[in-house]
Amino acid sequence: MLIVITGLDGSGTSTIAEKLHKMDEGSYLLHMPSEVYRDRSSIDRGVRDISPKAVV
Repeated sequence: MLIVITGLDGSGTSTIAEKLHKMDEGSYLLHMPSEVYRDRSSIDRGVRDISPKAVV
């Protein structure tokens, strides 16, 4: 089974995911995007470097 929880920042999605994870000891808890992509500004700069007309 795959459960995907989405929501706005601060809406409790991580809290719910952690509680569900604790209820099933055989489960895996994954966070998207990974830590590598947490800094949105670096991604935005990369897009602007490639395409200066991009509005992000």
